[in-house]
Amino acid sequence: MNKVSIQLGILFFSLSLFTSCISGKYAVVEIATDYGNMTVTLQEESKALNDHFLQNVRDGKYDSTLFHRSIKGLVLQGGDPSSKGMAQGEVVEASIYDTLYPAISNSYIHKKGAFALANIDRDSSNAINGPQFYIVDGKPISGTELNLIESGLKRQFTEDERKAYSELGGLPHLDGKFTVLGVVTKGLDVMEKIQAIQTDVNDRPIEDVYMSISITSEPK
Repeated sequence: MNKVSIQLGILFFSLSLFTSCISGKYAVVEIATDYGNMTVTLQEESKALNDHFLQNVRDGKYDSTLFHRSIKGLVLQGGDPSSKGMAQGEVVEASIYDTLYPAISNSYIHKKGAFALANIDRDSSNAINGPQFYIVDGKPISGTELNLIESGLKRQFTEDERKAYSELGGLPHLDGKFTVLGVVTKGLDVMEKIQAIQTDVNDRPIEDVYMSISITSEPK
């Protein structure tokens, strides 16, 4: 087998890991920043929460908000309306909904690139209580670590899930605690560029990273 064939095989394998969790595509959004754009494919299992997120997008709630929390090897988080026009160094005070949106269990995991809604001061039901979202970075997880996490979560990862966590990385300890809405299918390098920016003591990038979000493929 020649070198080109091997490289193509590796590329196909990597793409298959990223796309294995998006067979139930529901809608597609694009997150635009000065560092590039990220395409997020939303899945169909959590339709109600996706509809809520998409309505926020249509209403422009995420436009001109910040990515205010950046932790390499963990997450990139943002989308809070209170961050609009916020001075450098200020701490983002989380916007809280008057109405809680129930979390929805699904089969999607917190592998690298997973897109999920954050819970601020969440209650025991893990209800969604604010507009913030995060994108998973994470690090590759060893088989031994996954075994320990399985024990703590009282669940077993499938072979594909274990492969995704060991090859791509992620945050498996969050599975079942937060609702994964979809996955970044293009532009993960943009997250890496943003996470290369130095952060302050509150994990906020010292250079403001503003975003806008648009729907590129509406639900059918």
